[in-house]
Amino acid sequence: MTVRYSKVDLTLVLTKALLRSAALLDLSESQLAAALGVSESSMMVRGTVTLKSGSKQAELATLLVRCFHALDALVDGNDEQRRKWNSAAFRVNMPSPDA
Repeated sequence: MTVRYSKVDLTLVLTKALLRSAALLDLSESQLAAALGVSESSMMVRGTVTLKSGSKQAELATLLVRCFHALDALVDGNDEQRRKWNSAAFRVNMPSPDA
């Protein structure tokens, strides 16, 4: 039996995974926007926009979710250890997507 998924379902799943990963990493909206290369005002955090399948933002979102899963595996799901890694990683000033 072959199960087929629509693109809408997959992009919705990716959007939810991205937002959950960002929340667990304590990323601000501006950090998430910079990671995706979009302006903060166009963020899907507003709940009205989802990532478009095949877009550069969807590709970057997938990479961010994969990085979160890798980090979560490294720290064995320990929130405190994950926060330590995150605070060290995001000390670097990320450029604004508008710059």
